[in-house]
Amino acid sequence: MAMRGVTSLNINGRPHPVNVYVTAGEGTKKGVIHGIEPHTPSETIKASIRFRTQSVTLVDARMLGDSQSAVLTFFGDILPRYVYYRGGEKECIPFRNTVQFCRACGAVGHRTDVCPQPDSPVCHTCRMSNPEVNHNCTPTCAICTGNHITGDRSCLKRLKPIRKQAAKPPKKPHKPAPRWFQSEEEESEWEYGRGGTRKSRSRTRTPSKNRAVETGQPGQRHPKSTSTPRAISQDNPNAQALPRSKPPGAGPAHSNPQADAVSYAQVVSPNTKHKPVTPTITEHPEYKRVVAENRQLRTELQEVKSRMARLESLLNQSSNTQSPASTPVVSQPVAQPVETQPPQTPPIAFLVQQIQLVVAKLGQMERTISDLSQAQNPRKRSCQSPGAPTRQPKESGITDSENTNHG
Repeated sequence: MAMRGVTSLNINGRPHPVNVYVTAGEGTKKGVIHGIEPHTPSETIKASIRFRTQSVTLVDARMLGDSQSAVLTFFGDILPRYVYYRGGEKECIPFRNTVQFCRACGAVGHRTDVCPQPDSPVCHTCRMSNPEVNHNCTPTCAICTGNHITGDRSCLKRLKPIRKQAAKPPKKPHKPAPRWFQSEEEESEWEYGRGGTRKSRSRTRTPSKNRAVETGQPGQRHPKSTSTPRAISQDNPNAQALPRSKPPGAGPAHSNPQADAVSYAQVVSPNTKHKPVTPTITEHPEYKRVVAENRQLRTELQEVKSRMARLESLLNQSSNTQSPASTPVVSQPVAQPVETQPPQTPPIAFLVQQIQLVVAKLGQMERTISDLSQAQNPRKRSCQSPGAPTRQPKESGITDSENTNHG
C-alpha cells in the first residue's frame, strides 16, 4: 500500500509525475463514469459513491489522467448500471481498454502526462518531428497508420484485444472420509487409493490397532521394535517408522526374526516402493465372531439330537407296554415322528413341537384301546337301564400299565 503514495519518479536526475493504482484481479469488473472534477483523489471518489446492486463491492476508484472520467473497479459478477456520486445519478459504462498514445512525443504505449520525453517536438496529427509552423499536415494514425487522427473512433485498432481468461479445470467432487471403516482392507484402500498416494485422515476416527509397515514386502516389520510400527507415508519416504503400542491380547509377532529384519537403508531409500500390508483373515474380528457362533451352533445341535433320541426311545417303550397280550387285536401302525430339523426353527420350539406330537399319538392309542374293550363286553353295556348313566368298564391291565409308564 505504500507504493500508492508515490507521485513522481526521478529519471536521469529529472522528476516525472506518475499515478499509481492497483491492478484489477480475477472476479472484478470495471466501469467508467463521466462528469467528475479532474484530479479528484481516489479516497474522495470511493467515499462519494453509492449503488444499489447487491453482492457487489467497490474495490478501487481512480481518475483517467487529466480528463473528467473516473474508472470504478467492482468485485463481483455484475456491473452496476447506475451509481450515485454525491447524490447525483450517473451512468456506469463498461470500461474497455484502449491503446494509449502520447501527444507530446507521438509514441504509443503511454499518456502525455507521464511522457518520458515531453520536450521532443512532434506533430500529433502527421507525426512529423520538429515540424514547422505552417507545414502541410496530413492526418496519420500512429496505431494503424491510417488516414485519420490517432485515437479516432473510426480506428479499427484503437481498442486493445480482449484478453480471454484461461478456462479453469472443473473441480473434482470432494468425497468426505468415512468416520468408521468396516475392515482394515477398506481403510487401506481409502488411504492409498488407486494412485498409491496417502490421503488425509480424520482426527475424530479412532486409530487402527493393526497397521502394517509399508516397506514394499508383505510381512516385514521394523527390527528395533517388537510392537506394530506406524505406517510410513509415501509423501515423506525418508521418515523412519515409529513404534506403536502393542494392543492387549496380541500374540508374538513372528517366529522367524531373519525374515522380518529390514535394514535402515531399505526404509529410508527413495527407490523403495511402500505398499500397504493387509492382515490375515484369521486375525479379523469378523472371522473370530463367525467361528464362535459356529462352535455354539454345533453344541446346540448336539443337544437337540440327544433330546430327540431320548424322546424316540420313550415313544417306543410306551407303544410296547400299551399293546394287549391276551386279546388278538390287529395293531394299527403307529407313525413314528419324523426326525426333521427345519433350519429356521429354534431348538426350544422344535422340542415343544415334538412333545406335542408324542402326546397326540398317546391320546390316539388310548382311544383305540378303549373302543376295543367296549366291543369285548356287549352284555354289560346292554343290561344297563336307559336312564342310568353309562359306566365305563375298568381296564385294569392296560390302565395300570399306562399309569405306570406315565407316572
